[in-house]
Amino acid sequence: MKQELIGGDHKRTAGEMHEESNIQTPKKRAKSMKLPNVESIKERVYKKFFPPDKVKMKWGNNKYKYYPTELIQYCCELIDKEVFGKELFQRGEEKISWEVINVMLYRFTVGNIEKRQEWAAQHRGHGMFMMIGGTQIEFGRCGWELRCDLLPKLVQAMKMTSSKEWLGEISGKFLWDFHGRLMDYSLENDTWRTEDGKSGSFKEILNEFVPRSKTDIP
Repeated sequence: MKQELIGGDHKRTAGEMHEESNIQTPKKRAKSMKLPNVESIKERVYKKFFPPDKVKMKWGNNKYKYYPTELIQYCCELIDKEVFGKELFQRGEEKISWEVINVMLYRFTVGNIEKRQEWAAQHRGHGMFMMIGGTQIEFGRCGWELRCDLLPKLVQAMKMTSSKEWLGEISGKFLWDFHGRLMDYSLENDTWRTEDGKSGSFKEILNEFVPRSKTDIP
């Protein structure tokens, strides 16, 4: 019969100490540097931006009001993970970088255009009808998130792009259309601000990196 220790901690046996010494700290999983799958990102973004009605029926009033804010946060995290986190610009993968960003700019700008087109087709030839609502992203409560989160990332991406001419071709329309949507709400949305105190006009940045020709300006 083993003698129990009274009034003290349990003394570890040699076997226990050997077992503890062999316990290895789990290795941290290396981040993936695989190039983004743009088609997959298109599907993910669409599902996030426009969840089915059966999901939205469970939302409360505040969820509806602040869902655009949630979308901006989602897109910022996606850009950080798929573009900056994978160092696409440093690796010379500028095209796919902007293809990823364009996916989000497009949805912020046109909203759920597929649903509106389907609705219009169903009512074509039936006289006047009310256009379907709830298919556009509303920026009314998103000023802070736009100025301090999303716009600085877009500015950073533009500054990391090597060719302004090429940027204008692949993403100029997306960027200017997005800026137009912002201006529908407030002139303050034209301002971008970073954590280190830098700020500026988003329109000035666009004019510098993706200037529009006279034929592009409505």
